[in-house]
Formats: sequence, structure tokens, C-alpha cells
Amino acid sequence: MQKLICGHLSWDPKNADASVAKELAANLHRQNIDLAHFHFGGTYEWRSNRLNNCPVYHLARRGVPCLSTNHLVMEWLNCGVHPRRALGYKWLAQTYALLSRAQVLSSFETGSLRFAARIASGLAGCFRYSGTRSASFITRCCQPMRRRRIMSERKPVILCIGTIGGRKAQPNLVESFANIANKHPEWQLEIIGRVGVVEDFEKIQHTVVSRGLTQRVHLPGRLSDEETVARMQTSSIIAIPSLQEGLGLSLQEALFYGCVGVGSRAGGIPELIEHEVNGLLVRRVTLEP
Repeated sequence: MQKLICGHLSWDPKNADASVAKELAANLHRQNIDLAHFHFGGTYEWRSNRLNNCPVYHLARRGVPCLSTNHLVMEWLNCGVHPRRALGYKWLAQTYALLSRAQVLSSFETGSLRFAARIASGLAGCFRYSGTRSASFITRCCQPMRRRRIMSERKPVILCIGTIGGRKAQPNLVESFANIANKHPEWQLEIIGRVGVVEDFEKIQHTVVSRGLTQRVHLPGRLSDEETVARMQTSSIIAIPSLQEGLGLSLQEALFYGCVGVGSRAGGIPELIEHEVNGLLVRRVTLEP
């Protein structure tokens, strides 16, 4: 492992400003790297919504090719802004953020873009994506795994995997399950993941107790990878009720292991679930102001 990792540089986004971004870029440049990969947890991560605050801008200006990936897809007005903010505030914030984003994008040299394009093209060729819906790709990959355990052999369990609360919207899922639980007494709901928003977790607990579902809704917390995969291999449904979502990893894995997907039409979920083919898509619930 030491041969693979030759150095570690820290970045604290909460305390980052233009000087910190320049310092990180300078330290990266001293490493004589051939390519810098910046993974964005959301569209405006790495302080890219603040002019001169993004290290990508400063590093690219030093001639280092940069490649970025984006984990989360959000509606434009809600990027980096709380959904309950006033509309006028959102427009002002996003206008400023777009100027900063333009600065970051304009810093890339043509050669860097060609280099990144070759990488992207190579990855696309490896996965034979070629514009085909990823749901179809995953469906084809899943067929051998699905045949190993047909649906009649699976447990009547609905899985939901991810950090509990916030945009993941598990309280909506629990409420929906409570509304149909009496009609389907054999089914169980299991929500796996750490608590992210305490208020939402408490809301789930309240619904479970008040609706008499303590024996049917399970909250085991965060499980090991092996335990989570075991659940995917035996459960029937993977549910992802997110209000905002990227290309959910837990959804990808659960589909691979043969679960039927039920998800909202948010972010990249419709790219993984093809309605009435490998699952069902439902209308996304929006946040009230």
C-alpha cells in the first residue's frame, strides 16, 4: 500500500479560502503529478461556488490536467442552497456561483480537456455504455445473479440503505409502508445506515411506535459490507425514496444482486430503474418551503 500512496494532503472545506486553495494547488504541483482527480460530493464542492476559492482553478493554471466526477445531482436552484431559502436568495446565490463555476471551467487548457476526454472515452468503451440506458446495462448484468435466487425464494423484505435523514427521505418511506402494512402482513421494512439527521430518525421512530410496527420495521444501524450484501441477496425490494440523488451505489448493488427497485424520479435513479422493467418509479416528493 505504501508503494501506491506516496503522500497525503489535507483539505478542510469549512476553513478554506483563496489562500488555502492556492496552497493546496502549489503542494499538488510540487508532487509532479500527471493528473489530478477531484471528486465532487455535489456540483459546488471544493468551494467551486466561490470565486478564487477552488483549488481546481489554481492547479489547472499551473498546467496540471484535472479530471472531476460528481457524486450528487441536484436541481439548479437548490445547489449549495437550503431548499427552504427564498426564491430571490436562491437566484442571487446561483448567479454568483455560476460566475465562479465559469472561472473554474475556463481555467482548463485545451490539452487538458482532450486528455480528460480520452479517459472518458476509454471508460465508456470499457463499459460499452454508448448512450444505452444504464438500467438496461445493469439488467443484462443482473440476469445470471437473479436466476440463482428467483423471487419466490426471496424474503418479503423491503431494503433501504443509506444515511438516515435529510434528502434520503426515509420518513416518507416509513409512512408509506405504514399505510399499506395491514394489507400485506407478511412484509417487513429494514432501513440500514447511520443516523444523519436526528430529527428525521426520531420521526421514523415515532411513526413505527404509533402505527404498531415495532416488529416489522427494523433499524439495525450501519452494517458491515458482508452483512449488507447478504441482505441484498435475500431481500425482494430495494427502495430509494430520495428527494435528491446521484447514481446511488446501494441501488446499483442491490439491482445487481437481484432486488426489484422502487425509487423516486430524482437525480440518476431513473437511469438505473427502468419503469416496469426492473422496478417502479414514483413521483418525487418535493420539500415544502
